[in-house]
Amino acid sequence: MPNEKGVVRLLETSEVSSRTELNDKTHDYVALSYCWGSEDDTASQISTTRNILFSRKRDIKEEHLPQTLRDAVHVCRELSIRHLWVDSLCIIQDDIEDWEKESASMGLIYNNALLTIIAASSNSCHGGFLQRERKDIKISFSSRRNLNLSGHFSLVFSGKTYAPHTLDIWWPTRDINDAKWVKRGWTLQEEMMSNRRLIFGQFMVHFQCEAGTKSENGYSSDKTIGSGLSMQSLVRGSTDSTEPSMFRVWHWMLVNYTERSFTIPQDVLPGISGIAGLFASYHGLPQESYLAGIWREDFEYSLIWWKDSEFGTEDFANVQELALTLCNPSPYLAPSWSPLGQRPVTSLTLMGIFSNDFTSDCLIVDASTTATGANPFGQVKYGSFTAEAKFGTVPSEVVPGHCSGFDMTNWQLRENGRVLAYCFIGMLKRTTQKADGLFMMMIGSSNAQKDWMHKVRNVLDYAEDDCSICNFDTEEEFGTEALKNDAMVSADGDTTTKEGSEHDKTENMSPGKQERDYWGILLHRSQTPGQYIRVGAWLSSAYDRRNSTFFEELETRKIVVI
Repeated sequence: MPNEKGVVRLLETSEVSSRTELNDKTHDYVALSYCWGSEDDTASQISTTRNILFSRKRDIKEEHLPQTLRDAVHVCRELSIRHLWVDSLCIIQDDIEDWEKESASMGLIYNNALLTIIAASSNSCHGGFLQRERKDIKISFSSRRNLNLSGHFSLVFSGKTYAPHTLDIWWPTRDINDAKWVKRGWTLQEEMMSNRRLIFGQFMVHFQCEAGTKSENGYSSDKTIGSGLSMQSLVRGSTDSTEPSMFRVWHWMLVNYTERSFTIPQDVLPGISGIAGLFASYHGLPQESYLAGIWREDFEYSLIWWKDSEFGTEDFANVQELALTLCNPSPYLAPSWSPLGQRPVTSLTLMGIFSNDFTSDCLIVDASTTATGANPFGQVKYGSFTAEAKFGTVPSEVVPGHCSGFDMTNWQLRENGRVLAYCFIGMLKRTTQKADGLFMMMIGSSNAQKDWMHKVRNVLDYAEDDCSICNFDTEEEFGTEALKNDAMVSADGDTTTKEGSEHDKTENMSPGKQERDYWGILLHRSQTPGQYIRVGAWLSSAYDRRNSTFFEELETRKIVVI
């Protein structure tokens, strides 16, 4: 609570309600969204603990505040707003009960704030956000009409840090999107739940609300900057009528969220618990529908998410090593089938197949998670689902795939020289993998598409051509076909074709309307008998598998996935 200059103090919300009328604007408050910084920055930041709560309520010398908090107090005074909410001071940091209660309410705290100050330009609590170096360029001039009139004018750098083109009309995002603040986990909820945002970028200040964005240099747009997400867009859903839109926007938000980092990994579910709670309330979803980041009403579709290797990390040598890590996560964040348990996630949409084009071919008998505390949308300690589905062992080695129309690292399962399924397994080295302990579980299907993995890239001359590198009749023909098509195999096993090469035309085997593309997940035995963990996803294209009856011959079994 900014008070007289030089002194602030902690104020309990009960004091506010008892001393002001509800229609009295003196109870308006500002919330602060900022990066705490490194472990050293965090350790040196002023905070509230149980033993000093009373003294914090008496007074806090402004000189003891880190620079980012001091700047926020200054902004509040300039705006004549008396109350400021800061997480490090308003949450008792060594009180687990208070932290759980406040973290569950965090979304509403930002949602009810008159304004949220976003310190996007500051990398830590000590960085501050008001001290900017404006790089003015002074241009001298003399009037030709009045020789006695001379002087100079200044050009100010607009905030465009870089641009791929000479004219980049959407440059305000570049003042924000490279900031560390955009990459932090908690800040997504703080941004989305805030109705009005005053964003301090590296070069300019931007004001943002549901109506759009206005920038310090006069730029105005009906678009938003930052993540581009808001609670209004989430509760209204997408305007695209091709699928249940509320879940489509949720998927978009979740992919953005999984790319962000946390000082404390266990915060991944609490970090969007406010968003999840409001989403459930608005759409009339029961609390138990929320299952560690995905919803029971969209469960089957949401199980088939894609994950690619994370840049800068060491990939697992084999599937068994990956499975062992997933069986013993430290710390435990979410079930193996939740995208929040294996961050970051590349996509939560099935390569352009929306949920209204997707048919579930399994029966979810039960799905649940166990919360660690009182927040039903917060941290969990266990989760599982039971399904009746087609289930069987992986029939071949897992071979690195050479081409993909969607820039996704893929592996292939093969049968009789053809691709039976494309597999997507994140964090795995690009070598042929043994299938020991691997199983396929069918989740659903969609109308067959022609030539799934090749139709986008120029791997083939025509989309209807078959890829003879992927599909051939016998293993002995692989070398012959590769040479015939002037294929080049690089040291890492990727295969490309020389530009201008001629591909043998194959009989047009376009799938009929009755054909289906199958979607599912890859499972591995867990350390508990009868239970499995999710290690990846797969797609079986009717175009590629042709006359295979592998999936039709699979038995339906009851499976427990943890």
